[in-house]
Amino acid sequence: MLSADEVEVPNTYLRLFLRTLGQDAALLRGTGQTVESLDRLGGRHSLAAYATFLCNARDALADPAIGLRMGRITRLGHMHGPLSTALFNCNHMQDGLHLLQRYGPLRNGGVRPYLVDEGAYVGLDLNFIVGLGPGHIAVTEILMLAINSLIAVVSAFHARASILEFDYPQPAYAHRYPQAFTAAALRFGQPRLRILVPREHLLDGTDMESDPALRAGAIERLEQQLNRTEHQLGHADRVRLVFSNNPGHLWKLDEVAAHLNTSPRTLQRRLDQEGHGYQDLLDEWVRSQADLLLAEPHLSVESVASLLGYADVSNFRQACRRWHGMPPGALRPRRRRRAGT
Repeated sequence: MLSADEVEVPNTYLRLFLRTLGQDAALLRGTGQTVESLDRLGGRHSLAAYATFLCNARDALADPAIGLRMGRITRLGHMHGPLSTALFNCNHMQDGLHLLQRYGPLRNGGVRPYLVDEGAYVGLDLNFIVGLGPGHIAVTEILMLAINSLIAVVSAFHARASILEFDYPQPAYAHRYPQAFTAAALRFGQPRLRILVPREHLLDGTDMESDPALRAGAIERLEQQLNRTEHQLGHADRVRLVFSNNPGHLWKLDEVAAHLNTSPRTLQRRLDQEGHGYQDLLDEWVRSQADLLLAEPHLSVESVASLLGYADVSNFRQACRRWHGMPPGALRPRRRRRAGT
């Protein structure tokens, strides 16, 4: 796991927090920042400084729910920039989830979102790749409020249809959560942090008229940002990003290494250092995509195999047996029942 000192985030929200709470330099104690440095155009600070500031504010204001308090302030702050523009002009909820999965780390480099399929619900797992210590809950509350708000603007359905799962025990101030999140289901003490929305709303569109040109322009800017920050990712995440950006092919180690401008031996050594095997990463990706595709009733097993990059459907069947202990023909009725199709 990376150190929170190694991940940088923009000054934007820390500056907003400080202005909201008062220009009190004491709130910046231990962050390595000053009031002047936060006002620098294009400035950045570490995620550790962000968490430290929130702990300072929590203690100074004697407010254990500082994350909810700051999160309500920043929800509107998140409604700007190319990601918000792309979301406001996306085609439907499924499009929105893919945008959040791909570009969400540009907002918070310490989190990796992954698409998740739970049958009747789909959504995002939000995996912290850094440790935040006592600041974890406050940072998580702000993150969840931001993403929940962004998801709500994508679709015509109300945010109350979502399920929010938190990877920490129910806090003493949990009675303040429903007002902040307006969600029908809040689950604490879960194994992972995630946001789920009903599958039936995946293709729902926004109430607002979308502008394809605005969406395309925003995505172009997001891609430019992603290219600038890609080198900051761990090697396993860089490999996952290659898979995500180039679906429909079973990429070999040497192909991915060449794409990342390194040798296969060096890439494998670096993955080993991070505790990952290349084949495990490929299986993880292909399996997740296979599970999604097998839930689609209009796709034959042969079509699913082809979309995943298998030249021979028998190899796909063997892979399904390895993953699930059964062939895709036996597996897909279960996937369809979970998906409600």
